[in-house]
Amino acid sequence: MRYLLLLVVLSFGVACGEPREYRAAPVPAPQVEPVKDTPQSLTPEVTEITPSVEPAKAPEKKSGFFSRVFGQRDRAPTPPEGADPSVATAAEPASPETLEAVVTPVAVESTAVDAAVAETVEAAPTPRKARLERRAERRAARQAARAKAKAEREQRRSNRSGVFAPKVPPTPLVSADSGRLPYGQFAKVCNLPTNKLGRKVHEAGGFTLYDTNFGSTKLRTHYVTGFRDKCVRKFSAALATFGDPYLHEFIHYRQRRPKLSDLDKEYEAIKARVCKAPTLKRCEKNQAELINSTTFLSLYPKFGTSGERATILLHRGYRYAEDFS
Repeated sequence: MRYLLLLVVLSFGVACGEPREYRAAPVPAPQVEPVKDTPQSLTPEVTEITPSVEPAKAPEKKSGFFSRVFGQRDRAPTPPEGADPSVATAAEPASPETLEAVVTPVAVESTAVDAAVAETVEAAPTPRKARLERRAERRAARQAARAKAKAEREQRRSNRSGVFAPKVPPTPLVSADSGRLPYGQFAKVCNLPTNKLGRKVHEAGGFTLYDTNFGSTKLRTHYVTGFRDKCVRKFSAALATFGDPYLHEFIHYRQRRPKLSDLDKEYEAIKARVCKAPTLKRCEKNQAELINSTTFLSLYPKFGTSGERATILLHRGYRYAEDFS
């Protein structure tokens, strides 16, 4: 068996050899003729050629991924093209003055930019802030509209004629330090503190009466508050009191057919609006509203039974009528 395998291998080698007809023929050696003596003049000059030998380049060292990433700090900088490689190009450290001159403008500019950005961000309205501002603007607009409508109503009421208009002359405006007024005259004082009004003696119909010298029987200054314009009314009297509507009816309507004065007509018009009651009839409906909005101010020039008296009708912040007897 061993000889059989050796025979197969030898047969395979003989089969793989070149064919006999393809083998190269032997080349005969060239015959060189002997060189005859040649004159010296015909001998060619031979120039010696010195071969230029280039220095062999060092094989480039291949580096891996991590050596390229972490080895950049240790690699020497590549000199610029055309520079002498023997001269080292090392960066000189900058001086502190140079660093300060460079860093200071940059820091100032950065601070200014930060401040501008902060102001812009602060000035930019947030959605909640914008909603609150719009809500405040709408509320202010509604309040202004209500105040304007109220002023127009008051103006129409003061200018209209008929039984609903106050029957008194305009009230002059005086200063707080003005002297005592004559009996029967009214004046208006604004921005007067409550502690300068004197002693509070009576309240009725939404009005308050003050006496500057309570306990005296002489003619002196009194004040009344509760008017629509927020200003107090000033007058002089030796005695001043409030009376409700029922007391006024009892005093003035005792006769079967009393003669009505201008003040009584004003009161009847007010009672008709509030209580829907006919003339010379008692108020059956809305009695509390009539009492809480209406009062009569009685003034006396002297303390005692002199018989002289003035009656002023006050209703819902206005002085409607006066009656001197």
